Amino acid sequence: MTGRAPLLPFPIDETLSWSISQRTKQSLAMAMKKSDFSRAQIAERLSAMLGREIKEKQLIQWAAESEVAYRAPYEVIIAVSMILRDASILEVGVQAIGKHIVGDAEMSVLELAELDQEQARLQAAQERIEQRKIELRKRLQQEEK
Repeated sequence: MTGRAPLLPFPIDETLSWSISQRTKQSLAMAMKKSDFSRAQIAERLSAMLGREIKEKQLIQWAAESEVAYRAPYEVIIAVSMILRDASILEVGVQAIGKHIVGDAEMSVLELAELDQEQARLQAAQERIEQRKIELRKRLQQEEK
């Protein structure tokens, strides 16, 4: 025992790493396939965004399930998501930690729910204030008698 805390709060096995890699490759391939951009256009935009040359061949390798030695760096995943305006690639990692990416419509629903909760809280506070005012008025009337 080295006295160092484990890096992750849960055990990791090789299948999890493989699964994340394969799902990332699948989602990258699917996002590029349904995009209006060609792989060459995506590579060109990536190169401009990241400030280094990204070749079409690299994109193909990063997305190919058979190319297990090639994995897209995280900044590439983010940049491709931005270029394609597709969060499905990011969703792989987010779901792996038990979270979800929320779209604009869902975000509006959540914000409305938060506003409803705030309104209910304010209404309850207003009712407490009104009740306290009634109690104080009664006390004043009793003291005047």
